[in-house]
Parts: sequence; structure tokens; C-alpha cells
Amino acid sequence: DDFYIVKPDPTTFWPHPAMGAIEADKAKGQVGRIHFAPAIPEDEAWVSWRRSTQKMVEGVFASANQGSAPGEEKLHLAKGQSASSWPLQNDEGKISSGEDSCVYVNTIGPRFETRAEIRSYKALGGSVVGMTCAYEWTLCSELLLPYALFSVVDNACNGMSTHPGGALQEYLDHKKDIGVVTDAMVAALVRGLSELEIPPTDSS
Repeated sequence: DDFYIVKPDPTTFWPHPAMGAIEADKAKGQVGRIHFAPAIPEDEAWVSWRRSTQKMVEGVFASANQGSAPGEEKLHLAKGQSASSWPLQNDEGKISSGEDSCVYVNTIGPRFETRAEIRSYKALGGSVVGMTCAYEWTLCSELLLPYALFSVVDNACNGMSTHPGGALQEYLDHKKDIGVVTDAMVAALVRGLSELEIPPTDSS
């Protein structure tokens, strides 16, 4: 739903002459605009893309949790996500906002964040922590390229693990399941994207 960059470096194509301001002016040969990442719910093109890509991996989650007892599922949705909002399979699905948003925190890596850093990100509304994605999200939005983020969380943040052996052991114990789920997600997305009908490019 949203992201937060710990150190927001000026990663941008703007103000290149091919980049418009609020909109891309095709008459001037412009192919992009200043970014509005993440898009607002009213941006139907973005909502439709997110809905279609999420639907592609729907079966992966059902398969991963098949046979699991309540509370022991291998795969869980992040904070702010629910069965009614993820995946967005129909027009009734809502994009979360405000306090219900799932916020991706883009940190600087490669390194593990300190416990104090994790506490501060959580206080700011962070839900998932990683070292990439927000930069790509911004650049893709500027070039009007469809972009959807799928984060597979492999361990709890520093200081938040409830695993008896800690966060590192939690990751090692779950590594096999994580690999299986990730492989299945990639396969489902490749299959789904290959079946999409791409509209013809405007030759003008």
C-alpha cells in the first residue's frame, strides 16, 4: 500500500526532458511524469494491475497452507491485509490507507538493522523491512510502468522474533518452506504474465 525510505536518495528520471510534470505530454515526446508512488486508490490502471497480479498467485497461498491447523499456517498476510483486501479479485476489493496500510520500509544494506532502528520503524507505521523495492517502485511509477510488489518475509526483525533460537535460527528453520513458496510464486507470476493480452503499441 505504501513505502518509507529510510534515506530517500534522489533516485529519479525527473527533470529529464522526456519526463513531464503532472502528466506526460506525448506531443513533446515525453514518456513519463513526476512520480506518484504509491498510486492512490482512484488510479484505476494501478488498481487493476495490482488486482490481476495478486490473483495470479492466489493458488500459491491456498496450497502452502493446505492441511495446516489454525494458527500454524506456513504463510500469513502482513499487517493491514485481510482475505477481503488481498488478493483484490473483484471491484469490491479495497486499497488500504492510513492506519490500515501495509507499509514497506526500505532500509540501507546489506546489513541487519539494530533493535532500536526496528522499534523506530515500527513506531512510524512500518510493517515489512527490506533493502530494496522502493527505489524501483519510484522509477517505474515515473515511467508509467506497471509495478507490483510481492514480499516474502523470511524472518522476524531484529529483537522481535519469538522463535526459541532467535531470528537467525528462525530463518534457517523456515528456509526450505520459504524457497518452495518463492519458487511457486515466481512460477505462477511467469505463467500469468505470459498469458496476458498486451494491447498494440500506438505507432504514432
